[in-house]
Amino acid sequence: MTILQDGLVGGINGEQHQHLEIVLRNVKQLQAMINDLLEVTSAQAGKLLIRLEHTSIVDAIGYTVDTLQGAAKNKGITLSAAIGEPLPDIWADPTRIRQILIILVDNAIKFTPANGTVKLHCRKWESDPRFLVTEVVDSGCGISADKTELIFERLFQVSNPAQAGR
Repeated sequence: MTILQDGLVGGINGEQHQHLEIVLRNVKQLQAMINDLLEVTSAQAGKLLIRLEHTSIVDAIGYTVDTLQGAAKNKGITLSAAIGEPLPDIWADPTRIRQILIILVDNAIKFTPANGTVKLHCRKWESDPRFLVTEVVDSGCGISADKTELIFERLFQVSNPAQAGR
């Protein structure tokens, strides 16, 4: 791709450059999905590596919003983040934190109707400020109370997402 973008095989106009950016972004997203599948396989085999380090939850949230902003915009959804106070670094695997946030926000976008909102919140836990609470809040249909215990089941999905919270 960079051969085309850099003009090594001839010039490209602005519109072509924009299309190449979209293609490159989609290739990166597909590559990430393949890597995710490989990691799921590793996790199922008990071989998933976790590399704990001091990392910024604010950076992870920013990365998530930047990564999924295009998908939200394509669906007419407003995606934003709210960090109300300076937050300390966390002791976690930065790759896994980003993966978790991307999965949660991607699902929120998927099940939120057009013109809806998806927002990431992060704050110190009131009961013990050494811990952080991160939430994804959306204007989607939600999950009914009788189904919430199933959300951690592998491949669980409400059978009729349009009526999920009813």
